Amino acid sequence: MKKIILFYGSDRAFADVIPKSYRNLSDIAMQMDDESKQMQLVVTGLPQQEEAPRKEKKKKIRVSNFVIFADEYSSVQEHVIINFISFMAKLSITNMYIQNPPIHLQEQINRVFGDMNIIEEIHQKSILVL
Repeated sequence: MKKIILFYGSDRAFADVIPKSYRNLSDIAMQMDDESKQMQLVVTGLPQQEEAPRKEKKKKIRVSNFVIFADEYSSVQEHVIINFISFMAKLSITNMYIQNPPIHLQEQINRVFGDMNIIEEIHQKSILVL
């Protein structure tokens, strides 16, 4: 992980902060859910089979820019947010951008990555209209 951006503000302002190419939370959660439903069936003892098949080690999903929009928190199951660090451990993330993170998510990120100096908080500037 190179950087984590915690952004506090509107969708429009967040769009200016995130990179053009990214994968979002909903997309990755669906991919992980689909992969967890796959089962490999191994039949041993067949005459043509010379050796037992090796169990493949699951590879982490590589994500260059992982973006979490504020409206996605309600679209994933609660355990993803409650155990966010465990969810992240299954991924290889370079940069992460999070819009308006819930307090529980902020606490987990600060607890794990706080000493690494990779967390940046960005607060949208208020514009006073008269």
